[in-house]
Amino acid sequence: MIIDSKLRGCDVVAIKVEDVAPNGYTMDRATVRQKKTGRPVKFELTDQTRQAVDDYLKAAGKKSGEFLFTGRRGFGRAKPRGSTHGFLQNGLPALG
Repeated sequence: MIIDSKLRGCDVVAIKVEDVAPNGYTMDRATVRQKKTGRPVKFELTDQTRQAVDDYLKAAGKKSGEFLFTGRRGFGRAKPRGSTHGFLQNGLPALG
């Protein structure tokens, strides 16, 4: 999804569940407003990405209103921007 969207790291960590899966299932396309420019960015989610996100939502028990990627501090807090590089290196292969 990170590569599909072409979003900046700070925008990726701010994605909420309802941005990509408002009804509990991942959509074909999503729109996220960029923090830096304020402009909406539309991106398509591939079949493989949608399946990986759906599996992740189910396994992590994520619900609408939560950040898609939470840090170690848990619910209500986005993953810190500084950890985005580590996430790309370690977490990305697990998502597919």
